[in-house]
Amino acid sequence: LVQVCLAGPHCASTLAAALSALDRSLVDNHVILLKDDAVRSFLGLFAVHRGGRTATNSGGPCVDAEKIYGRGPRRFDEAAVTIFFKYNSASRAFQPLPSKSFTFTTDAVIVQNSTHFKATQVP
Repeated sequence: LVQVCLAGPHCASTLAAALSALDRSLVDNHVILLKDDAVRSFLGLFAVHRGGRTATNSGGPCVDAEKIYGRGPRRFDEAAVTIFFKYNSASRAFQPLPSKSFTFTTDAVIVQNSTHFKATQVP
């Protein structure tokens, strides 16, 4: 968050709020929701939950993400994700992962643009 998504003094209050939400979260795995592949700007921070039902993409246990800060859908599953990203600290950029499901190395995602994804703000 500090190096790419919310870098700079103009993002200081948003960064502080996002880090506070991250500290309050009881989940160990989180992902960043990015706006689109061209811009890759920060929309929100999501806690990743591994559930009991079977996932449609991977055939494994269902994994979904729940918003803890920012804009975007309240919740989405891996079927709604169009691109999974890993953060490369050497290049300070997100790089696409050749994956169709959440992994422990997934750092950010882009979800499909759909009308049922209401962009609501969560403090």
